[in-house]
Amino acid sequence: MTRYGYIRKGFPYSETDQIRQVMTRDCEELFFEGGTLLEVQQLEALLTRLETGDQVIVASLQVFGQNMQHLTPIITEFKSKQIQLVSLQDQLDTRRDSFFYPLFEVLSVMDSECKSERIKQQIVLARDEGKVIGRPAIDETTIDRIYQLYHEYKWSMRRIATECGVSLGSVFKYTQPADGESAVSV
Repeated sequence: MTRYGYIRKGFPYSETDQIRQVMTRDCEELFFEGGTLLEVQQLEALLTRLETGDQVIVASLQVFGQNMQHLTPIITEFKSKQIQLVSLQDQLDTRRDSFFYPLFEVLSVMDSECKSERIKQQIVLARDEGKVIGRPAIDETTIDRIYQLYHEYKWSMRRIATECGVSLGSVFKYTQPADGESAVSV
């Protein structure tokens, strides 16, 4: 079993304090991540180095990211590799706290479902207020122009998308034959 320390510079507090805390657990190797929460190169290096039964020591779970969405894949990988996670500030040690991984899974699913429900409710409220959700509809004139540029002028789909201000997928959709018609002429 190898003990690794993971430290994020300046977050949640100074790296000196984090080093002091993490080294109380006699880490054999430390991984220092940059200051922004989007940087994860050292975390990825740590994850590839971990073997079954290794231990990861952090000052706080906050070093892994800003929300459950960032934390979930990391915790999932720790569980699958049977990594012992110790978060000093959070007083968490997965060797003692066997309930942590199952509880985390439940909380992660709940967080995801709550976000999904909030988004659905916001969409309903926006529609009730008369707001249009999604891409704007493409008017019939633009559809005719897409068809004409493709079939009569033989323009590329990408050029048509740029010229008409629509997505490449929309160009593809409106250049295909209608249902029931064959795309191949005999």
